Amino acid sequence: MVRTKGPLSSGAVSGNFDGFMQFRTKNGKTHVHAAPNPKQINQGPASEAQGTVRAAYAQLAATWKAMDEAEKNIYRKQADALRSGAT
Repeated sequence: MVRTKGPLSSGAVSGNFDGFMQFRTKNGKTHVHAAPNPKQINQGPASEAQGTVRAAYAQLAATWKAMDEAEKNIYRKQADALRSGAT
């Protein structure tokens, strides 16, 4: 999705447009690029360490998905307390 600030082409623009154009802003200048093919990027781990992180994240996501709502609510309350600065 393309996001604009101000009228198109006169303000900040960023994001993808219909999967074929990508707007990027760097150092205050907006550039338009051909959007990368999602089937050709990020298909494998960039490194062994990245593969380890991805595997750990997948395991955590599966564990979370297997939890019942009561158990999830315990973790949600702990997360809310951490965000608010309470312990």
